[in-house]
Amino acid sequence: MMEYTLLKSALWGNKTQKMLAFLTIFLVSILVASMLNITLGIGDKVALELRSYGSNIIVLPKGGALGIEIEGKTIILITHNPELGRYADRIIHLRHGKMEEAPHA
Repeated sequence: MMEYTLLKSALWGNKTQKMLAFLTIFLVSILVASMLNITLGIGDKVALELRSYGSNIIVLPKGGALGIEIEGKTIILITHNPELGRYADRIIHLRHGKMEEAPHA
């Protein structure tokens, strides 16, 4: 009988405290779901944009440079360093997802 009384008071007693606990859990669940949705949405948008350029795009960390050489001649140089552009015959910028050819100095 004592167990029944304890169980009854635990389940039905202090309804305000239980409502606040359930409200907190509900709000945290919404917050976590929203953050996951934003995070996954950004990744999907970036992947979609990169996929629209096909498989020939290479993304490198800032400051890195990649040169592709054939028989000792550099064919493509991808870099974030504008000073390296003076060694190129042609410069193409990728800005906001659009390719722009830069005038050669």
